[in-house]
Amino acid sequence: YGDYIYEGAAGKRGDIPVVREHVGPEPVRFDDYRMRYALYKLDPDLQAAHASAAFLMTYDDHEIDNNWAADKDQDGTDPAVFLLRRFAAMQAWYENMPVRRAQFPKNGAIQMYRRLDYGSLLRVKTWTMPTASGGYEGGAAGWLADGTPVWLGGPGGSRNVLINAAPRLAPRIARVRVPDDGACVAVNFFTRYPIRKVLGPGIDSNAKVLSMQLRGDYTVVFENGNRLAITSNGELRMDPDEENRPRIVGRLGMNDYVARVVQREGDTTQTEAARALAVVARSYLVQQAGRERGCYLIDDSSRTQRVLPRPPSAAARAAADFTDGLVLAGAPVQFHRDEAAPNQMSWLAAKKTAQSGAAFDAILAATWPKATLTSFMSSLAGDCLSVAGADKWLRREAPVWARQLAGQAGYETPPLPAVCEATTGRPYADAGRNRVYVYRLDTEEDRIALTHEYLHLAFEHHPRGADEAFIERTARWLMRTEN
Repeated sequence: YGDYIYEGAAGKRGDIPVVREHVGPEPVRFDDYRMRYALYKLDPDLQAAHASAAFLMTYDDHEIDNNWAADKDQDGTDPAVFLLRRFAAMQAWYENMPVRRAQFPKNGAIQMYRRLDYGSLLRVKTWTMPTASGGYEGGAAGWLADGTPVWLGGPGGSRNVLINAAPRLAPRIARVRVPDDGACVAVNFFTRYPIRKVLGPGIDSNAKVLSMQLRGDYTVVFENGNRLAITSNGELRMDPDEENRPRIVGRLGMNDYVARVVQREGDTTQTEAARALAVVARSYLVQQAGRERGCYLIDDSSRTQRVLPRPPSAAARAAADFTDGLVLAGAPVQFHRDEAAPNQMSWLAAKKTAQSGAAFDAILAATWPKATLTSFMSSLAGDCLSVAGADKWLRREAPVWARQLAGQAGYETPPLPAVCEATTGRPYADAGRNRVYVYRLDTEEDRIALTHEYLHLAFEHHPRGADEAFIERTARWLMRTEN
């Protein structure tokens, strides 16, 4: 989004109707630009737009002056004077836009771009530039999830180019086979129903329960006498429980897991409803699952999500792939077959809405109007509960550690990670999402644990990053020098 404000002075321009009246002269100083942003942000329509949707911010020319470039404006102002105006405008833009601290103006310049992921089927960098005739041209370059390169260009800004290309891109995106390596999900199958025995290839039903990978078709016999056919291509395994009864566990890719939930909890007769359910299933997992050895950990149960114990259909997998990576952030996520409630989607109502022609994002918005649809790998994803005092403490300590560790082989100062509350298992670092998970920050050992996980990020690209003894020793050394 660029040209958030216009810098023109108050007054009409010829016969053009005035919709919103500017106040004061054309801005050139800090206070002038701040006043102009305040004027725009008082507009009720703009306030409603901010309340209804996330804004991805960049700037164009009018945030500073029409058709400016480098150190020159359109009026021939002394470059040294214009640079002061440019910096004032950049500072005001930073103060008023939802951008990150990394974009704070420095040395008279500002970073006007960043990458944001919306799913992972298509990733592009966009560009817009003026033409000699006074118009604009724009485009994008990037790739689909399967590695297919994408190049777009045309008249108008990049936004217009992407909108015009959408009808041609959509069928290509729908056919993309998404690599299922973004995350893993460990599933404890049939947790509410004890298993008596498992029948199938390689299993002696009268012998002691063995730990083994399952490949082929099997029959699970439950203690209540019921039977269920399951199929595995090696993703399921059988292990004995504490009472030497069989238990079935699975290790699935994220989209494989989501597709199995879609098929088990719903169906694929309405494509857009199935896509909405895929986002809901993924969101619930990210919000509610535990973590174990780098995987999400969840039970197959009606109390959580029921998971199909065999490979999903192509249609269910397509629903998961089409929404690859997408979750709802900013609200708790639940679903039920036929009961709608605040933050709880009714599956039957979703199917009915899809029959009326609604797309999956509109179906989701009906239940979660204030939630943000984003990537589960994004720092916006709603599964990070902050640890009291941890962000402030880490922000204070990290620069000190950077000075102490400067020159250490493999050390690189990482972007300051979010500190999230761990819910199960040991504290850990998630480099892909730039997060560390700890339980609290009350004691010396808690601070050592946070330091330990931060150091995993700092040495991520060096073998030392996987050396637990080195990381723990360094964390304790840093705490001793602090004291």
